[in-house]
This record gives sequence, C-alpha cells and structure tokens, in this order.
Amino acid sequence: MNQLSETQLAEARAAILRFRALKADATPPPSATEGVWQYLQVSEQMFIQLMNGQEPPDSDLGNIEYGPVLYLANNHLPQWAIDFLRDCGMPPSAITPRDWQTWAPIVETGPGVVASDGSLISTTYYAVADLGWALALVFFLIHIDYQATFATTPNTINVSDQDSLSIAIFGDWGTGPWQDGSYSAPATLAGTAITNVGADISIHLGDVYYAGQGWEETDNLLPAFPQGSKGNFTLNSNHEMYDGAFSYFGRALANSLFGLQKNTSYFAITFGNWVIIGLDSAFYSSAESMYMEGVVTDPAQLGFIKGLGIKNNQKVLVLTHHPGITGDGSAVTPLFAQIYTALGNRYPDYWYYGHIHNGMVYNDQNAVTKNYKTPSGAAPQLRCSGHASIPFGNAYSFANNNNLLYYAKTAMPNPDSKQGNRVLNGYAVLTLTPTGIQGENFYEVAPDGTVRQAWGA
Repeated sequence: MNQLSETQLAEARAAILRFRALKADATPPPSATEGVWQYLQVSEQMFIQLMNGQEPPDSDLGNIEYGPVLYLANNHLPQWAIDFLRDCGMPPSAITPRDWQTWAPIVETGPGVVASDGSLISTTYYAVADLGWALALVFFLIHIDYQATFATTPNTINVSDQDSLSIAIFGDWGTGPWQDGSYSAPATLAGTAITNVGADISIHLGDVYYAGQGWEETDNLLPAFPQGSKGNFTLNSNHEMYDGAFSYFGRALANSLFGLQKNTSYFAITFGNWVIIGLDSAFYSSAESMYMEGVVTDPAQLGFIKGLGIKNNQKVLVLTHHPGITGDGSAVTPLFAQIYTALGNRYPDYWYYGHIHNGMVYNDQNAVTKNYKTPSGAAPQLRCSGHASIPFGNAYSFANNNNLLYYAKTAMPNPDSKQGNRVLNGYAVLTLTPTGIQGENFYEVAPDGTVRQAWGA
C-alpha cells in the first residue's frame, strides 16, 4: 500500500487541531454527516460486490470510487486521524482485514480491478484504493458546513482580433508530478502535450487532488499549468470543495495565472457568434453525496448568464466540472435541466465537462441528441474530457455502446505489474471560427510523450 507523505499527515493533523480550537464540540453536526456515512456505506457495498466478482448496480446513493474509503480510514490511517473520524460518527467497515488480504495480490501488487465505468481499484497513486482518499475525508468533514465565500465578480472576455480561437480543454488534471512506475506522471505527460499545442485559451475543468488544499493547489496545479497565449481558466470541483473551496479561491484563483477570472469561479468568453460560459457546478452541490452531483441554481450565476443577453442565433459552449449526461449516454443528469433553465430555456450547442475519468464523445443516438434541440434545430453536443491525470482502465460497460463515438481505451504500452489494466490519459482541443467549428479533436498521450489523435471532427 502506498504511504502517505509527511506533508499530507502534517496538514491533516494541523487541520484537526485548528478545527478543534474553533469548535467547542470539535466535530461537525451529526445532521450534516449522517448522509455522508450512509453514502460511504452504500459505496462500500458496491465495492464488496465488485471484488467478489459481482457487477454492482448503478446507484445515486453511492459510488464505486469511494468503495474502499471506510476500510482504509478505519484500518490504515494514523490513530489520531481514526479517532477524529470516529468522533465524527464514522461507522466500522464491512470489509475485514482477511477480505483485504485476499484482494491484496491484485489490488496492491497486481494490475488492480477495473469497474464497469473504468475506475481502477488499485493502490497506485490516485487510483481508487490510494490511501490518500481516506485521509482526504478528514478535510471534507472539517469543511462540511464551513465553506469559503462564493465570489460574485465574474468577468466577460471578448476576443475579436483573430479569425479562429483554439481552446485546450482538460479535466481532473490536478495530481501534480509523481513516479508512475518507470514513467512520468500522466499529469506531466498531458501537461507537456497541451503546452505544445500552443492554444489561445487553456481551460481546466476542475479537480485538484486529494482535497484541493492550499499546498495541493500550489504544488499540483500552478507550477506546470499548460498555459494558453490569451488566458487560463480553472473551474471549481467536488474535490476542491473538500477544502471548502478556501484554497480554490484563496490560492488558485488568487494567482495571476488565472487573473482573467477576477477571483470568481464562473466566467464568459465571447468570440464572433460564440458565447463560451464556464460555470461552478460544485459550490452549491450536496455534501451528503460528496459533491458528486452538479448544481447550478444559485441567483448569482443565473443572473450573470441572463445579463449576457444571449440571442437565439448565437452559439453557446458551456463548461462545467459535472456532467449533463450519464457516462454511457443513456440518460441526462439533473444538471442538464438546470443548464437549460439557466440559459433562458435553451440548450447549449456544445457542453464540455470533466468529473468522469474518461474522454468521451457521444453520437446522435444518446439521450440528449435524440430528444433535445438547440435554437438552430441541431442537437446539443456533449463531451467528457476528464482523463488528463487519474489512472483508469477500459470502461467495459462502454464497449459496443451505441451512444458513443469514442471513449479512451488505448492500453498503456509496456506496462509494469501494476499497470496492466491501465489506459492512456488525454485531453481535447476545440478550434472555433466566428461562426462555427474548424476542428474538434481528442488526443491521447503515451508514456514516452508521443501524442496520437484518438478522435477528430
């Protein structure tokens, strides 16, 4: 099992001490945490089913990504962290040490287990069974009812001095550098490749790991961010909410790298007939579901969008962290209807999101394109670009899926014993003309830095 760094442990211990100094009862209110523990228990049951060879059903009440958290938190964190989590109501794990010992040969030293959505059950850094996710639970609980002030000074940037606008779009990139076997970290590989694109605009769709803390924003997001020549943007996310978004606003957006955002988590860019809108789908999400479901219903963002005065003949590109459609394309999410309302009862022409650790392009058979139309009469086009950094595997439930034109599934070449189920990470590049699209491409990056176009239109 991978070891927690001294920085991780010191930051967690200091956070607990600060929290206990601020709160008389030294714990978050039970009313705020009860739903979280239930969510993690459902997630654990899904995990147990998967590890025992059964296919767990999809559920909004849990997520396989959080399946091992209760076991790891109860058994492998320092005692002071365990004590704090139990003071917050953490239940025991249904997984026994003997269960884990049975699974260890494949999870700890082998290639791991791949869930149907591509989630990789492995102790590799940033995979599902990484101990860092259990420690992140400490920060999440500390900030469950204690968040930063939501900034409401959005900026609208107009680009009018060129014939095309190239946008690099990549999500879930914030792992920073780490040694991936004999290879460089996926974030390093993808970051270098995106930098070499030389895009006008560079947009990160959110997620700095493990919990969007100040040192993580400073170390994992800012130093090697692949910059656009005209501006850079980064969205809020579920993981950055685990720090209450304090470091997202106070460390990431406060940096001059993202100066165009005016310290606000939503923004707009206009170019020709295009209105490009980046939105915060995380801040008002529910902590009970670990901020996993996107929400855009707050008056500030709704008012901002209304103030843009978008006309029916304009094209709209929406960017969020959370998805508007399920990974397999079979159903829309609640966020889909919220974006429709936010845009004044119209659907976006294009919508890019992250959150799901994959790159996906949907065809004209999915739940959106079959049932909804933009003002021009065309179908909304939804894309996922959430595969820039996190290790993941071939999402076998997407194979032969009639809703998908593309999903990332290229096997990692020359894998070591822990990389056998891994696939290549990547990013997307969108090139707009004032009235349309010149190019739309998804790329994958091999461990030697070689870049291949995986899908293009």
